[in-house]
Amino acid sequence: MDRIAMLFVLVSVLLCGCSSFQAEGMKPASSRESFLANKMQPDVVNERNNLIVPIQSESVKFQSVVDWYNYDHLLYIVNDELGAKVFKHHIYTGNHELFFEITDPIITLQSSPSNDHFLIHTSNSSNEAKLIIVDDKGEVLLDWEVESAELQYVWNPFDENKIFITSFLEDWTFKNYILNMEQKKVDENNLPHPFIQWMSSTTIAYLKWEDAFTEAPLFLANINGDEEEKLGEQIFAFHSYKDIFLTISAKNESINFQFSKSSTMEKLHEFTLPVINTYSDNWWIPNYDYDPIKKKFYYFKPITENNEVQSLDLISFSIETGEEETILPNMEDQPIKISSDGEKLLLGYQYNTIIELKSKNTSTLIN
Repeated sequence: MDRIAMLFVLVSVLLCGCSSFQAEGMKPASSRESFLANKMQPDVVNERNNLIVPIQSESVKFQSVVDWYNYDHLLYIVNDELGAKVFKHHIYTGNHELFFEITDPIITLQSSPSNDHFLIHTSNSSNEAKLIIVDDKGEVLLDWEVESAELQYVWNPFDENKIFITSFLEDWTFKNYILNMEQKKVDENNLPHPFIQWMSSTTIAYLKWEDAFTEAPLFLANINGDEEEKLGEQIFAFHSYKDIFLTISAKNESINFQFSKSSTMEKLHEFTLPVINTYSDNWWIPNYDYDPIKKKFYYFKPITENNEVQSLDLISFSIETGEEETILPNMEDQPIKISSDGEKLLLGYQYNTIIELKSKNTSTLIN
């Protein structure tokens, strides 16, 4: 497989943020629909108090829940022939209000780590995109257009004025940029690597792939790629948060998740997962999210019997103690997103389910 084809596979996996797998011993499904239909879904229940009130949607117009606005409000997108609207929905009262609207279709929305700002990705053609930064009132602070077939963007959790952007063209060549909200400008960046993570207000980390886009050495450098320092060998995924740094690698025929302090790289805890066969023969990495308040890492853990994967459990892993807790058993690997108070999780490709972590109750979000 040539380098462009390998990059296409990697970009598809990282931008989609989802994982498909065929567990050992499971019968292959004839289609994705029948595969999902055979998976057990969590029962939808409500607590006696603070009932979750779902969004009343029209299927023709509703696109998706996209992010938390704060701990008790969600943001969702409605696209129609007149353009797109973002609404703010209160999960306990059902009240909703218009947050933002535009004549172009909205691809997605992403909040900053503090939920003070929101990045809105719009596009009206297959080779152009626009990024719009708004404040918590939905007022536009900055907008920027770029030639692009796909975009990847990373907020700087140490300085939320900065966003690192990678724009992929149709031939999967790419350009990097740094958006600076404070200075209201976007500068091209000459770093020859995509998929970076911020390590401080001025430094980044990246994998330096050679011929194969699988395992690679991990490097720390300034935002221009100067003053490189090697952080690890044979890493195939990583993620930086403000207080912890996660690396994912192979270890004794297992997948190893290692957590370190972002400031010192001191190792905190680690755990391993069994390797799962995937349709693409690439490494399977479960969807995950991290709660910086309670220091808990949420992910889907394969449950095995006789070395065969039988199911997936939604697990919380304490970064402080190394202890794990099963939130819900027998789940499908789907995107998850923690609320700012650490009490709730969004689940699903449209975030159409909410999990209340204390009670472990689940409720549907879309009617």
